[in-house]
Amino acid sequence: MITNSRQYRITRTRVAKFRNAIDEFNMKALAKKLGSRALAKAELDALQSELENLTAEVREYEALASGTVDVLKAASLEELPLLLIKARIARGFSQRQLAGRLGMKEQQIQRYESDMYGSASLLRLGEVARALDVSVSEVMELRGAGPTRTGEATEGIAWDMFPVDEMYRRAWFEGFTDTLAAAKANAEELLRQFVAKAVREPVPALLILISKTNLHYKEYKHELVNNAKSYSRMVKRDF
Repeated sequence: MITNSRQYRITRTRVAKFRNAIDEFNMKALAKKLGSRALAKAELDALQSELENLTAEVREYEALASGTVDVLKAASLEELPLLLIKARIARGFSQRQLAGRLGMKEQQIQRYESDMYGSASLLRLGEVARALDVSVSEVMELRGAGPTRTGEATEGIAWDMFPVDEMYRRAWFEGFTDTLAAAKANAEELLRQFVAKAVREPVPALLILISKTNLHYKEYKHELVNNAKSYSRMVKRDF
């Protein structure tokens, strides 16, 4: 993904070079040199594939920067860092401007974005969201009728579907300071606490909708597990 104007210029230059290479591609000459038309075609296909990828990145960046993108959505929790990067571009902030709002150096934002905020804690993600002036309209939707007490009817909950390694690395298990191995050993209990807290005290940084033009943020829904119906039976609904 293109995250700044410098990368945008570089990518556009690469797009032009690939287009020229494809225009000047001599299938007959290369097939003769390689002794195989199939190999020559494979090389041409590779050039065309790379051109398509680069062109898609350029168009995405241009759309975000143009102010025509009203809403950004993610299909999973893992896509939250990508939303934050797109939000910055859609808001018209450079990495330096975002860093200034957070009271840190531009290089730190560059590092965060280069590894998709892999080293950032949940608290930091929330700070970034606030610095981008992101508003949340709805945190999550629990479908189906649920019991009145957390912990009831937990059969069928797919605990192994949760990204425990990633959640531990981002320090999302509040108050837990032991090792990753210990977190894995006690994963179910930690996840029960995390899920219950997520419902009682929704975290705005988890679910974000971005609007550049008027900062009006519409609905964005997120499910922590695939089986939402079972999940809804696990926690108390206070809506």
